[in-house]
Amino acid sequence: GDHLAVAQRTHWELRVRIAHRLRDFLHLPYEAMVHPGVRLLYEKYVGTYSMHEDFGQLRSPEAVAEYWLALAGAFEEHQQVTRLLGHSRRQLVRLDPGLAPVLDRFLSRFFASRIGTHLLGAHFLSSVPGPPGARKPAGVAMGVLQPTSPAGFLRDLAASLAASGGGVPVRVEDALGASILYIPGHLRTVLRETLGNAVQATARAAAARALGAFGSKAAD
Repeated sequence: GDHLAVAQRTHWELRVRIAHRLRDFLHLPYEAMVHPGVRLLYEKYVGTYSMHEDFGQLRSPEAVAEYWLALAGAFEEHQQVTRLLGHSRRQLVRLDPGLAPVLDRFLSRFFASRIGTHLLGAHFLSSVPGPPGARKPAGVAMGVLQPTSPAGFLRDLAASLAASGGGVPVRVEDALGASILYIPGHLRTVLRETLGNAVQATARAAAARALGAFGSKAAD
């Protein structure tokens, strides 16, 4: 039925995504791969990929139930991934600053993929009933879809940044009626951090240009 189709699609897509991440690991320098934290995470991904391989084709409700439990267990195992990678990067860059560009490119791809992987798995665990008595892992609850005006969100964000830190005023001009759907709610936090960093970087760049122009006039 529908649950079997969702399970088959989720299983196939997650297996492909995990294979891509494993390939990225294998392109890391030797110094990174022998770090205990990076090695531990690599082994977690190898284990999750092997789990998907072991299931083969999901052809029955019983297989779907077993896959549900296995995927829920994988979600629990991977909850500290972000903290582990951040800690590993800090240690590696402290030992060899030249590793920073390679690690940052790896992390950029990894975290972008992780958001999609999390949403894909969370959708399956939320839309397909688990076996009786099984509990969903933390972080997979899907919230109600709420349309958000990107222009209004930016305007409120800029105002809060200026109020909290006395930042540079920002004027937002856009079609206020446009909307975007964010799924699930925690992506709003990701968006806020991303936009906040972008607004602050833009303000710093503008201030630097103004200071440079003032210095040039003073020299004249």
